[in-house]
Amino acid sequence: MIRRLLPLGLTLLALGLAFPLSQVFASSGSTEPETEPKAKSERVIVLGMDGMDAEMAGDWIDAGELPNFKRLRDGGTFAPLMPANPAQSPVSWATLNTGVNPGKHGIFDFVGITRGSKSMPVAPGVGFQRQTKIPAADLDLPFADSNQAFMVMGGGVVLGLILLFVLGRFSKPIGLLGGLGVAGASVWYGLSWMGAYPEGGFPDWESNNLATNYWEELDNAGVPFRGQGTIVAYPSLELKNGSIIAGLGSPDAKAGLNSSAIYTTTSERQGRRRNYNALPANTLETADDMKAPTGKGAGATRIYELEKGEGSTYTSFLMGPRNLTMQEAVTAERDKLSQNSSGGDTERLKELNQLLGNRGLLDTAVPMNVTWNKGTSVDLSIDGTSQTVALNTWSEFYQVEFQWNQRLSTWALVRIWAEERDGELELFVSPLQIDPQHPTPGSRMCWPPDFAADLESRIGRFETLGWACQTHAVKDAELSDDAFLADIEFTLQWRTKMLEDALAADDWKVLFHFFGTPDRICHMLMRHMDPKHPQYIEAEANRMVKAFGREFALKDSGLVIYQEMDKIVGRMLDEILADGDVLMIVSDHGFDSFRRQVDLNAWLAHEGFLTLANKSALGVPKPKSKVKSSALRFIDWRETQAYSVAIGKIYLNLQGREAKGTVSADERDQVLKNLEDRLYAMTDPDSGEKVVKKVYIREDLYSGPYVAKNEDGEGAAEITIDFHEGYRASWGVTGGGINLVDGEDENGDTIAMPGNVIFDNDYAWSGDHCGVDIHEVQGIFFSNKQLSLPAGDEHYDACHLAPTVLDLQGVKVPQNYDRAPLQLQ
Repeated sequence: MIRRLLPLGLTLLALGLAFPLSQVFASSGSTEPETEPKAKSERVIVLGMDGMDAEMAGDWIDAGELPNFKRLRDGGTFAPLMPANPAQSPVSWATLNTGVNPGKHGIFDFVGITRGSKSMPVAPGVGFQRQTKIPAADLDLPFADSNQAFMVMGGGVVLGLILLFVLGRFSKPIGLLGGLGVAGASVWYGLSWMGAYPEGGFPDWESNNLATNYWEELDNAGVPFRGQGTIVAYPSLELKNGSIIAGLGSPDAKAGLNSSAIYTTTSERQGRRRNYNALPANTLETADDMKAPTGKGAGATRIYELEKGEGSTYTSFLMGPRNLTMQEAVTAERDKLSQNSSGGDTERLKELNQLLGNRGLLDTAVPMNVTWNKGTSVDLSIDGTSQTVALNTWSEFYQVEFQWNQRLSTWALVRIWAEERDGELELFVSPLQIDPQHPTPGSRMCWPPDFAADLESRIGRFETLGWACQTHAVKDAELSDDAFLADIEFTLQWRTKMLEDALAADDWKVLFHFFGTPDRICHMLMRHMDPKHPQYIEAEANRMVKAFGREFALKDSGLVIYQEMDKIVGRMLDEILADGDVLMIVSDHGFDSFRRQVDLNAWLAHEGFLTLANKSALGVPKPKSKVKSSALRFIDWRETQAYSVAIGKIYLNLQGREAKGTVSADERDQVLKNLEDRLYAMTDPDSGEKVVKKVYIREDLYSGPYVAKNEDGEGAAEITIDFHEGYRASWGVTGGGINLVDGEDENGDTIAMPGNVIFDNDYAWSGDHCGVDIHEVQGIFFSNKQLSLPAGDEHYDACHLAPTVLDLQGVKVPQNYDRAPLQLQ
């Protein structure tokens, strides 16, 4: 048997040897075996210069105003960079970071929606991240597990009994004192930790980005990365080979995204657009009753009236984060009294309900004392720490501790601007910054967890809030241009120090560093830069201001901030870059003047696609004052086909998706066609100009698994609008609002009706890019090397950055990327 099998075995062996040999000989032909890519650069430095516009940059280069950008253009690469659509920071930066279009990463707008119940079918919210809570037990906080406290108490009692017995043998009084002392101290210590942390967890945020950032690919390949100000990348991911500190998306110490305050000596503050009421900063200890308000809201800012003391002194409270442990205790007491079948203490129950309905009194607070030295300065004490702040300047950082209970505090850093305004004192309080030395429990602003603290020890204190610069306060509460510019200068200073710290280190091969100041300047000061803007006042545009170590007219603010960026480029070229380094400078979008607002909900109502809930259940007409005009609460969903929320978006009220959907699957395409046709026909009644440049149906705009449904089940809007230059979705419609007016119905009764669709933008936020034709707001791409487009591509695109970074460092580009790498010449 063996002999018969031997020839067969030898034959199989020969075939087995012949096959690999044939492959060896075959390899000498034209077919090469696949090999791992090799690094093409020593280091890669990516500078994000948010909002820098290709046309503005090109014009100023040609005019000789940006000599170092000119050096990059002449010796390397300069091209307009097509942003993701829409041209919004979270959308476009997510694409820059991941190499894929929004349909693959799931972020479609600053503003998102949540679809809910029939009583509230749709509610607006944050579009690029979502709120969450982190249990104390997940944070390795001491005694986060109540069993640990019981163990301490039990162990202390046992030890006390042992001491009582042992010491009592020699001296009963000593044994008694020692044993009871140890037992009592242990019980007190254990009880002091009970209820120290909120049972519901600490508030935080999670990213809505569902794709992989290029630094994750680098990390997996063992390439060390350092990121400083990474956008829509909160929470910071754990890296094996790098460090990172998050930018846009990183919250303030109140777990908000941008909450500031103004303290003023007047109860009615005068503004350009409107007057602002101010109310005292009441606390639970100082309020006369549980309904006492704490300040007055003005968008992202809250306005407080300083309480007059003797002479030129004033007092108030600096308000901190909500005391969630107290809120939970109040809720528990309220619920217990409510469940008492005998009625319980009805007066106390009333107080508790009032307190939970007026939660400002549950905020933590520290005392603030002010002495106003008119015409010169303010002596300002916050929780015992004093500074003298000259008028029209910012203070140094205050380090403040907001105590929740005897075991838990929130630490924060805060700066104050002091100025005299219409004969009154005004103090602007920046958003509370998370203190790197005492990070808020649950904060994930950096990796490693001590990275921000290490940076601070080398460069000094800096702002940790992701959206630095006080744009929201300028828009919502009319913070002065001088305060804004001084804050911009401060932000640029610490961001430059942070860049210099990274450039002096040798622990990275790829660096990303973010500058947001060009974007912030153009958002807020375009009204001085654009003579066609409805707010343009020549005298104010020509007013001279001081910032960045120079004096210039407000109308030149855009050029000046571009020149500051040019100085950074000069340093990179002259002192930093080696022959093998590749520098790339990118922006997420360009800029346009925001002159006219477009109320898409009013337009939908006028065109018959949206019906107002302007009648009672009995059909009685409601005037404007009786109809809620925000957060989509004005809609009669039973008679509505489409609604608008976010920046230039229209959603259909679909059956089976919205709780009161009216548009069937069979009707969908026809409704979209009707909307598209009428949008293109929209004209400005004042000028006759066309308003809408391009209407995108979502399936034609995006590709990928999240177009119709992302992690939260919402997906992209059915329609994305790119407006002509000068136009943008109105401020009201962004949050799901509408412009209403009182009119008359057929019976002559007063009834709420849709108001004007197109009107002037009178907000200080006077420049924008959101919802503007992306071809008119292209960003920048600069490099010190010649980087050409891959075959088949017609323009430099936000999708090109991620694959190019990976390719330059020899890391394999993922197959799902939408673009190939730029080619190094």
